[in-house]
Amino acid sequence: MKQLFALAPSGTGITKVRFFNIATDTTHLGRTRAHPKSDLMQETITGVPDANGNFTITNHFAKPLPVLAVWISSDGDNSKSSFAVMLEKVELSVEGPPASQSAGGQ
Repeated sequence: MKQLFALAPSGTGITKVRFFNIATDTTHLGRTRAHPKSDLMQETITGVPDANGNFTITNHFAKPLPVLAVWISSDGDNSKSSFAVMLEKVELSVEGPPASQSAGGQ
């Protein structure tokens, strides 16, 4: 992550990487933390697989967040896990600028 931040020109770039993770325990749903290796990363537990291994992640934010990219990743490196992932659908709802901006306002 630090290498990605270093690639951005001075004075530009992103302020934070937000991870929306899947957990195995429903008691972890909704938990958010700064990643232990970098305060540039924030993790939120947003889903738990059902008995068949299926899950849905749905996030609604109180206010729009500026987003540069969406990265979908499966990672079991630390736990030496092995698994297959089938992504069935991704939907993103994007809000445009406020009406005053789109009509030539500030």
